[in-house]
Amino acid sequence: MKRHLLHITLLFCVVAAVFHRTILAEISLVDDMTMIQGMLEAKHFDLPSIFFPGGGSGVYYRPLIGLSFWVEKHFWNLHPSLLHLDNILCHLANVLLLYLLALRILADDLRRGYAPLAAALLFALHPLVNESVAWISGRTDLLATFFILLSAIFLYRFREKGKRRHLVMAALLLVPGVLAKETALAFPLAAAWLLTPRREASLGTTNAPRMQGKLIRRAAWGVAGTLAFLLAAWLLRKAAFTSMDRRITHAVELILGAPGDTLCDMIAASGFYLKKFLLPLPLNFTITVISPWYLPLGIGEALLCLWCARRRDLPAVLFLAGSSLILPALLVVSNAVTWTPYAERYGYPALPFWILAAIIWGNDLTGRFRISSRATSAAVIGLILVSAAICWERNGLWLSNVALMADSVEKAPLFVRARQYYMLALATKGDKAGARREQRIALAMASNRFVPEQDLTLAEDLLRRGLHEKLFPFVEGKMRAEQGDTPRLYETMRLFYRELYQRTGDERVAARIISYDEIKGSLRTPLPLTLLLFSRGTGEVLFQENRELHG
Repeated sequence: MKRHLLHITLLFCVVAAVFHRTILAEISLVDDMTMIQGMLEAKHFDLPSIFFPGGGSGVYYRPLIGLSFWVEKHFWNLHPSLLHLDNILCHLANVLLLYLLALRILADDLRRGYAPLAAALLFALHPLVNESVAWISGRTDLLATFFILLSAIFLYRFREKGKRRHLVMAALLLVPGVLAKETALAFPLAAAWLLTPRREASLGTTNAPRMQGKLIRRAAWGVAGTLAFLLAAWLLRKAAFTSMDRRITHAVELILGAPGDTLCDMIAASGFYLKKFLLPLPLNFTITVISPWYLPLGIGEALLCLWCARRRDLPAVLFLAGSSLILPALLVVSNAVTWTPYAERYGYPALPFWILAAIIWGNDLTGRFRISSRATSAAVIGLILVSAAICWERNGLWLSNVALMADSVEKAPLFVRARQYYMLALATKGDKAGARREQRIALAMASNRFVPEQDLTLAEDLLRRGLHEKLFPFVEGKMRAEQGDTPRLYETMRLFYRELYQRTGDERVAARIISYDEIKGSLRTPLPLTLLLFSRGTGEVLFQENRELHG
């Protein structure tokens, strides 16, 4: 008992040491600011309006989050520092629950050692948790995971004692999880795997049919439970809102309109989240696209899930439980509902189960290859220290909107909304020149019209980032759509690249300055018009007129 208290104290100190700076972080411009202002200025922010808004349409039905903010408004008027503190405490609670779950389910040899503490520390300091902890709006993942872990603990009490009241408690505890975030709807499927018998020698004996039948029955109960929770959530939503939000119906239309493409995107996304668990870097708040190479990794993960379903030992069912909790994140890859189709916080609920599976598999591998306990301990400690350093560095970015959005723009330079938030962050800090620059870039990216000054500013920024292959087709496409295949098009391109070369000195830009000889022969324009448009000085006048026209 004394050792467990020391471990819990250590976990508390580690979480406080790494994340305490978050208390002083600025209110995020993304969702947090408008959400807090809306709650402070709302005329009717009470329990009935939280659980039953009674009008309009909503994308999410998460009354437990509204309830938590309602409590905080009454006690400390939604003070940002205390809102951040509550997120940290929620994460700490999840870490402690994982520690208790590890004490309950790990084998005796691992339980008596430091495996539960290592699992809790790896979860506490995994780089993917930063977004959920530092972003006030990320509380949805924290609260949903809190109730998922509580439910998992009672599931294992049911496995040990066989008393139905533990199973009932597991189901009841999942209800507030569903009311915190829709991700919890996938936990009944995860629970079906967690209740699956471990792989034993008896599977190859006369008891095999009985064991297989038990597996099928529990899998059926898991599917039935998932469907029941989905139906209940739909009925609650129907009672809360008078109509279905257009974004939800649009997402369904996109999925049904191209099911093959959607399935490939989902498989690739599953590979992406598994990779993020194993190798989280680089971290990014605004992930809009992922590499097509994640598709083979996603296929590999699907095969691994099939292998785990066949094996059904403890680490296998834990891995399957984590993979089940990733499924809701795969449904938003169409980008019709959320502001980004991929997010690091989506992996938060799966982390506890994947970490426990990794701990057990890692212990088996070290025993099989006869790796010394000292070397294993050194590797685990090194991994924990590296994770702590990454968390500390990443947590520092969340302290400032300018720093966070600058990092987001660096990693997603063609995401218009990131540019807009960066512009707002710079303007808030008084950097008017920087805000105007980002405004011109955002306008150039959001518009299909060619506006010289805006597109030149965008071009400079993309060239500085080395994104030549994205710049040339983007700008030239806008010019071609506006001017067609005419002499004016090529003259505009020549002048655009000439001025861009003067500003940047980039040799690849210089190579795109089109000469008269190269384009005269490619045009089917009558000779008098060609001579008129290519007369020296005419192009400069047209380019200047276009610039003045668009400001």
